[in-house]
This record gives sequence, structure tokens and C-alpha cells, in this order.
Amino acid sequence: MVNILYFGNKTSAFKSSKSVLETLEPLFGDFANVSSASNKKNKLLRLLSMLLLFFMKFRSTDYILIDVYSTKAYMYTIIISFLSNIFKKKYILILHGGDLPKRFINNEKKMKKLFIKAYSIVAPSNYLKEFFVKKGVPVTYIPNIIELKNYPFKARTSFNPNFISLRGFDTPYNPLMILKSMSILKTDFPNFKLYFIGDETDTNFNEITKYIDKYSLSENIYILPRMSKKEWTKLSEKVDFMISTPIIDNTPVSVIEGMALGLVVISTKVGGIPYLIEEDINGVLIDSNDHLGLANSLKMLLFDDNLCKEIAINGRKKARFFDWHFIKKDWEKLLSTNK
Repeated sequence: MVNILYFGNKTSAFKSSKSVLETLEPLFGDFANVSSASNKKNKLLRLLSMLLLFFMKFRSTDYILIDVYSTKAYMYTIIISFLSNIFKKKYILILHGGDLPKRFINNEKKMKKLFIKAYSIVAPSNYLKEFFVKKGVPVTYIPNIIELKNYPFKARTSFNPNFISLRGFDTPYNPLMILKSMSILKTDFPNFKLYFIGDETDTNFNEITKYIDKYSLSENIYILPRMSKKEWTKLSEKVDFMISTPIIDNTPVSVIEGMALGLVVISTKVGGIPYLIEEDINGVLIDSNDHLGLANSLKMLLFDDNLCKEIAINGRKKARFFDWHFIKKDWEKLLSTNK
């Protein structure tokens, strides 16, 4: 079996949701021995644990995988790739940050030096692949994965004004846009329900609670703490729509999960999302920061059960192509030692 070191964020240690690393690591066990880091919340401790793993294991490893984000976690990429290059180890960069194109434009020379020395570069969306290929960076497309068996499809015959939003209350997810649309929607659907999942530590939590009180939405909106995948998929049985309003994104797994469950997904058309959602085919797209457009789209859907059923069925069909069964062969080919 091939030996792999995988460096990234193992977020379930301090969040309820799993990172891409935590999803892939056990699946790679089908054909590889994998060691990974880090599950430390503190950034310095996270870096130290990555360095410790690197120096303990690099001699016996075949490939080093490094998750690349556009935020502060980017520094881990720089350090681990630098060490991999010094010790002549093959490293593979896995691009995740929806804001990576912006970082590349601002730091093209530095990033090209990093990329040109990589054994391979993987993008989970055609959005990122197309951007970097146009910049002269060869990129392989391998999408994010879900295990479809964990997402039971609920065939809905009618669609009611019951919604879920999973992304939390941090600024990149523009939660206030959802609330503004709900204020408008309440005129026609006074009994709507929104399950708004996030934490008190999120950037805009206080602003969100104040808005709910100001516009008398407390009987309609349920703020719930982040929960495990099993918990929120169970909760999804009570709703018919998933709302996602990021201002920048790549190919969010949560959107794929919503499709798999049979929810009608409404999202802003930013980053890689238009590569995932086909308008009125397997989801609905709206402009970023357009709360009126979101409210109008929701109204349109709530008066058209047939369209909703069609979107839900097509969403499930789309989600199937992100199952490990389809994607495993791509990773096996990339990580083969028989090259």
C-alpha cells in the first residue's frame, strides 16, 4: 500500500462538522496507509504537531498531501511544501479556498513558485481548475466527496415554507441576507420556519439575534448550535428547502448534502457554486447580497410544487456523482506508486 502524509485542518476536534481531510482519510484507507495532522485549535500548536508528524514520518512516505486554503491556514501550506521540497518528497496541493483566485492575483509570483514544484495540484471544483489553468497552472479536477448512503433521500409530495441554513453567522456566509428575505416572506407565509444553525462565537451572532427581535421573527426562527451530521440530517426531515448565501465559496459540501437529501437548494451564484447548481434544474441561484431576489425566488418555489419536485429529484441525481464509489478511482490513479 502507498504511504501518505496528509496535512490540513481536522476541525471536528473543535467544531461539529468534519473537514475534507477527516472525510478522505478513512476512505484512503482502502488503498493507502495515512497519517495526518492536525486537530489542534491553537494555530501554533497546530503547526508544531504538523512539524512533528513530518519529521517522524517523511522518510517512509510516498506522497505528502497538503490542503490549501485562502485564509490564515495558508501559512501551513507554505511551510510543509517548503520542507517537502528540501527533502525531495512528492507533495500534492489540494485547493479548497474559494478566495484562492484573489490571493493568486495579489501574489502570483510567490504562488507560482509554490505550485511549480508540486508533484500535482488537485481542485475540487471546475471553477478553481479553470481559473488556474488559464494562469498556466496545470490542475487535476477531483471533486469533494460524500458517502451517499449517509444521506437518505426524502421524496416530498408538497413543499412548505420550512427552511434550514447550515453555514453559521460568520461574515463570509452573509446570514443577514437570509433574515432580510424572511422579513419579506413573512407577509405571505406568516407561519414559516427557519432552522438557523450556528454558534454564539460566530462573528455576527449578536447582530442576528437583535434583528430577529427587532422584526418579531422569534416565533419563526430557531437558532440552534452546530450539530453533528447525523443530527442535522435528521433535522432536515422537517424542512423542504436549504438556503446558502455565501459571498465567496468553492464547491460547498453542504450544498451537495442538501441535494442528496432531497432538499431544494437555493444559493448565491458565487465562486464555484454555478458550476454545481444548474438554474431551475437541480437548484436555484440568486445574486449575492440580493435579499429581495431570495425572497422572490422562495415565493415562486412555494407556489410551484411540481418545479420543486423536479429540482429535488435532479439534485439527488447530481449528488450521486460525488459519491466515493465514483471518485475513488481518480485518487487511486493519482496516488499510484506504479508510475
